[in-house]
Amino acid sequence: MLPISDLSYKVVAYQEFTYTNPIEYVEWALEMIELGHESDSLFILAGLSQPVNYFEAVRYLRYAIEELGLQVKMGKAAIISCGYYYVKNLTYNEKLRSNLKALADLFMDWDSDNVVYDFYLLYWAWDDLDYSDTQHYWDGATRENIEQLVIDRAKQWVRENELVYTQSLYR
Repeated sequence: MLPISDLSYKVVAYQEFTYTNPIEYVEWALEMIELGHESDSLFILAGLSQPVNYFEAVRYLRYAIEELGLQVKMGKAAIISCGYYYVKNLTYNEKLRSNLKALADLFMDWDSDNVVYDFYLLYWAWDDLDYSDTQHYWDGATRENIEQLVIDRAKQWVRENELVYTQSLYR
């Protein structure tokens, strides 16, 4: 079984998050092709040139997801799947602040179930620590340990939500 791009977890939530950039769909298609996946719609999507027409990109994205046997996520499962994309980057210690900000925004815009609420709190704790020695969002967070707290919470979140965000390719 071929691996899938981490961006898959974000794009399979496209129906829930219509504000996504269609350039990401093209990037996803290119990543999937590089990983060895093949489908007519995936090839067409990868070949779209900029500026990418959102409606054309979504049409081929929908077909490519179906052709590859991926599962589209809606509701809470979409938040977890999209959140996984950013949380996974946190576990890699990659762009901590920007991925944490994306999770805080995801919570504020969509997360009525508090799936990514901890990352919202960690984002604001870190923000407060930029300007002060105190913060009231995350118990025990300091300037010295905030990065590690974010990474540790991300690793725990990945384990806790694996059954919801996982994609299986049955081809």
